[in-house]
Amino acid sequence: MNDGSLSDLTQTESQRLIGQVAEHTGLEPKTVRYYERAGLLKPKRIGRLRIYAMDDVERLKVIKLLRQFDLPIRTIKSFIQENEAMRVDHLPDAAKEAMAKQLERRKSEFSRLEKLTRSIDETSTT
Repeated sequence: MNDGSLSDLTQTESQRLIGQVAEHTGLEPKTVRYYERAGLLKPKRIGRLRIYAMDDVERLKVIKLLRQFDLPIRTIKSFIQENEAMRVDHLPDAAKEAMAKQLERRKSEFSRLEKLTRSIDETSTT
């Protein structure tokens, strides 16, 4: 019989506590809470406990990926507002384009760093 207790809620595959979500996504619990405060996700709450659905876990995976490309929280939030069911395997075109631009910037920065390193090496050997 299901009495709606916390153990019943977290026994299903579709709902997790913050520690389980952190372990599953590779994010720290404080980071997950930060993303909640920033309005990027809204887990169910029972008192002070957060209960995350699998959609929240998928969204956190997307957020983590986009943050790895240094996309700002406000940009990520706009992507989420445009596409509530955002998943890593179904990123909106705008997110893909933003990631591609950031990747090009990083390639350019790396190229400049390589040139600078070669220049320093050449100067120090002469």
